[in-house]
Amino acid sequence: MIDCVFVNGDSYSAPAGLITKTYGHWLAEHFNVPLVNLAVEGSNNDRILRSSIEWLANTEYKNPLVVVGWSFLRRIEVCYYGNNPTVVAHIPDQEGYNARMITLDYLLNTNQATIEQKALVVDTDSLDKPLIDFYTNLYLFSQLLELKNINYFFYSAAKNTDSQVTCYPGISSLQIVYDVVNNPCIYQLHNHCTMDWALYNDSNCSKDTGHLSLHGHKLWAEKLLTLIKL
Repeated sequence: MIDCVFVNGDSYSAPAGLITKTYGHWLAEHFNVPLVNLAVEGSNNDRILRSSIEWLANTEYKNPLVVVGWSFLRRIEVCYYGNNPTVVAHIPDQEGYNARMITLDYLLNTNQATIEQKALVVDTDSLDKPLIDFYTNLYLFSQLLELKNINYFFYSAAKNTDSQVTCYPGISSLQIVYDVVNNPCIYQLHNHCTMDWALYNDSNCSKDTGHLSLHGHKLWAEKLLTLIKL
């Protein structure tokens, strides 16, 4: 039934350097279908969500398997209208209406952020807003996929294990949060991340960041095939 594997996320899901094949390649090989990988290094969750929906709205594939490795909750997306080549090189989607959307970290690191953008930086002790936005988006996106009868699997690729939703009673009591937490297609958002999994299962991973080795991507694909509900 699957006619395509669609992957989106940040650097944990994107090919880079010597990593020419990611877990998405092995998933696509398993199902003997094409792979579409929109994952880009440094992506934030707004960009991942928007580009996924945009692709779904335009794709000719009828039965894709959608796999999303979500990024850090603290990453914020902003507009950039300057011409700094270092910043421009990190704009993930160079064409279309979102051609100037970028993760704020890149502007901060190059001293290109405006005063207003600096004010958006999330206090490490105040994750109420990012959490509620994240769960709302996951709920709405999962509902969209289910309405379209599209198989999907979401997990946290980035390390969000320090932002347990149970620490925020006003959020954890919401019905949409309950539905996300109990959705079998959404995997342990605050108890799993690629780095922790890689350090335990992939001896050749990056010890600093937990980015998977080539073999690690293959192992994660094999693990995903045991978790994905088809």
